Amino acid sequence: MHHSNFLYFWARIESVSRGDIVTNPLRQTLFFNGTRALKDERFQLVEFNQKHVKIILSNVKLEDEGGYFCQLYAEDTHHQIATLTVLVPPENPAVEVKDQAVEGGEVELTCIAHRTRPAATVRWYRDRRELRGISSRQENGKTFSVTNTVRFAVERKDNSAIVTCEATHPALRGQKKQTQYVLDVQFAPTVKIIPSQVVLREGDNLGLTCSVTGNPLLDKVPLGTKHVSAELEYG
Repeated sequence: MHHSNFLYFWARIESVSRGDIVTNPLRQTLFFNGTRALKDERFQLVEFNQKHVKIILSNVKLEDEGGYFCQLYAEDTHHQIATLTVLVPPENPAVEVKDQAVEGGEVELTCIAHRTRPAATVRWYRDRRELRGISSRQENGKTFSVTNTVRFAVERKDNSAIVTCEATHPALRGQKKQTQYVLDVQFAPTVKIIPSQVVLREGDNLGLTCSVTGNPLLDKVPLGTKHVSAELEYG
């Protein structure tokens, strides 16, 4: 088909080797002089004249990455290659905990950003300060999974503290994907028995309040060889 003495087509390129262009037989021609030649409805021709031939691709997939070849037949033959690069941003990262954290021990946390392209950058933060960890990445075809593992000592004061895993990526355009993790540090209970009054007279009633702090919290406190229910004030 000719249009004002010129003819063109868009084609998907499979590979370019030593200057030779090899088109994909299954997806060879996108448009031929304004007529769609593929069943993929995501391709749309938005401009077609002697000076401009413009197509758009909606809902881009990673499989669409590669070269696209435009050929113009007029008095002379011309062609250009457009290379499409597809970025895959991370979702909210996942957090994995190796073992239960215990007072006086260490906790190991791993943050994972799955399926990113290029590889995302993953960091840990606590109170807006970065926690230095060990980063690694695994290639899965065209995408990467990135991990960052931190290990640090914990005390009972660290229980319920918040640490944040953060993933950054060029496709996020300055935004960040974050996942918060609340530290669960187990520690032995501390028990205080508080009398209702300091001085008692014969015949007075004695009231005792048992105050317990611990993680996990107790609902009964051992007294001697028996378990007795107690009025608890959890601090």
